[in-house]
Amino acid sequence: MNITKRSGAVVLYDTTKTVSSILKANAEVMEEKITPHAAELMAEEAFEQTIASNEIITTQDLRENVIAVLRKSDYFRTAKKYAEYKK
Repeated sequence: MNITKRSGAVVLYDTTKTVSSILKANAEVMEEKITPHAAELMAEEAFEQTIASNEIITTQDLRENVIAVLRKSDYFRTAKKYAEYKK
């Protein structure tokens, strides 16, 4: 599945980038720990939500869904860092 980046470039979606971003944001939060496996599951859930609600997938849509999944999973501080990191 393709995703449209902020620059307008269309690239093949790579879940490892989303997982890496979640783990980087989480590394800045001492109170919350997310395992690589949990990050992968959350990234997949966010992507599935994104493709279910959009015909054209954008990084912004995916970002919003990652934040929503993190919050739903009670990783509020990580969600905040992720939002800051991806601005």
